[in-house]
Amino acid sequence: MRIGLLFNEAAGGSSRFAAMAKVVSARLAGHGILTCEGGFGGDYLAGAKVLRPAEPAAGCPPSALDHAGRIDRAVGSLADAGAKMLVCVGGDGFASYIAGCLIKRALVLPILGIAGGTANVGPLIGFTEAELEGLELGRCVERGVVALECRDGEALVGYAFNDVVVADTFLGSIGGRSANLSLEAFLSTGAKVEKRPSPFIAGPDFLVRKNGIAKESRLSEKRLVVAAPLNGSDYYKGKAIAGALCMAPWDGHDAVLAISDRNWIDTEAEAGVGQFSTLEHLLFGTGDHVEVTGLLKAGQLVVDGNAFFRKSERVGLRSRPDAVRVIVPEGK
Repeated sequence: MRIGLLFNEAAGGSSRFAAMAKVVSARLAGHGILTCEGGFGGDYLAGAKVLRPAEPAAGCPPSALDHAGRIDRAVGSLADAGAKMLVCVGGDGFASYIAGCLIKRALVLPILGIAGGTANVGPLIGFTEAELEGLELGRCVERGVVALECRDGEALVGYAFNDVVVADTFLGSIGGRSANLSLEAFLSTGAKVEKRPSPFIAGPDFLVRKNGIAKESRLSEKRLVVAAPLNGSDYYKGKAIAGALCMAPWDGHDAVLAISDRNWIDTEAEAGVGQFSTLEHLLFGTGDHVEVTGLLKAGQLVVDGNAFFRKSERVGLRSRPDAVRVIVPEGK
């Protein structure tokens, strides 16, 4: 079987990629390994067939030249070369980009994700580095995962398998440690600048609509707005402490929007662990449309760790069940 293998050329943990490549190559021995040049894999994988992705077509917008555009063209090259599955080494954001490329191209290729990024907590990541020595495809299972389609007005932003966060910071790596990074600085200049998350993300006109019906929050302070698919929602089944999530496995909901008076996506959130916080849940599922309006300038978008400037007053969310297939160890 031909297997496409991609590393995140922009990952903070890339210093480990050469060692990880040797282990992965050994565990996939007997299969034809395809990769792309440079930091995508050519620098690490001896014996793999190295592809050079096509250059952007003449007249392509500048977005086609950025990191996401390079990933898209790399995925297309691997698929065109006959890859039957994709192995990605990176974090949630990298795996999410790859999954989004497959959805956009209507490709049904399972993803085997290996942790090599900042957080590595989403359902697309099936293996940690420590688990690679035990990687055996014959002892893995394939399953579908839910994605959240995120739109900025009518424009598609991307697909989230972990979460969509409304914030002006995102989690990244600096010098091998996790930090809150300024979304504006990174998107404007590519610089990694540490910044505390702003508490002012929602204005007085903040409103959530589900299928056009207003759902008003009772929180006076809204410091975190986050939406997530409920992959593996049996974890919450019947556990009243999880609030509305405890009902999700029974009522067909596979996604949730949450609003909190404390931002827990913060490397310094531990300071508030000893205090009560309030969290509101709005469940939704296939066929539902959730729309968020009334966000302030600090209310930008972070989709599976990937930062985006918001251009519209409306953020739209839809659930997409079985959006992609993933390969994970048996019993995980």
